[in-house]
Amino acid sequence: MTIPEILGEVAGLPVLTVAETTGASTDTLVSPLTVLSKQGRLLLRLSAALDTLETRVGELRAQQEAERQERERLLRIADQWHTAERRLRQESEERFEKTVLEAIHFLDSLEWAADALAAKRHALAKEVALARKDGVQRLASLGVTEVPAVGPADGRLHEGVDTVSTNTVPPYHIVKVIRCGWQAGEKVLRRAAVLTAVPLTAGKNGAEADSATTEETNELDQRGKQREPASGKRRTRRDNGTFVESDRRD
Repeated sequence: MTIPEILGEVAGLPVLTVAETTGASTDTLVSPLTVLSKQGRLLLRLSAALDTLETRVGELRAQQEAERQERERLLRIADQWHTAERRLRQESEERFEKTVLEAIHFLDSLEWAADALAAKRHALAKEVALARKDGVQRLASLGVTEVPAVGPADGRLHEGVDTVSTNTVPPYHIVKVIRCGWQAGEKVLRRAAVLTAVPLTAGKNGAEADSATTEETNELDQRGKQREPASGKRRTRRDNGTFVESDRRD
């Protein structure tokens, strides 16, 4: 019997008072002992039901605590797994990057050797250049490519090691690549070392103009000396480039 059923029976028991028993017949009168006996049995059932309920509640609490501990244990295991996976992935990326950088240094050596052999017109220059090209293609198959070095310099991809004053190339555009750069996808493994263009400054233009003026002045002085007459006259060059004759004074 459940607790609600027991409480319902307790509520349905008659409550007798002295006024109700006055003048009542013995056939219809409910004995107080009978009522008390039934109430006692119901209270015992209620007490047993409460004990059972408390036991069940304790079991449920213990089960919830066990489930909570198991859930926390599984979360700790998952966190440890993710941490180990991250660490292994990072170590793998570092090993891959280190290996690629060693291969890049080797390609730099091949490029230097090919240039040196080509300067000496050696027969192996072409073979060394082909070997480097093959290495570049193999790195490309792994997702490692050379950094583009055309157009304006990008600080993320290029390292400007020097500048070249010129008006033939737009300002801050790449003039020459000193050392190739490399990237793996979006990650830059090594920036390209480049020379960038800067416009000719006014100071340089003024120096060149002054130099040209000085040369022109010297040339005009030489012409004046060559055309100077021997009749006692001498010529003096004016600022506008013309000459005037005057008497020579000894």
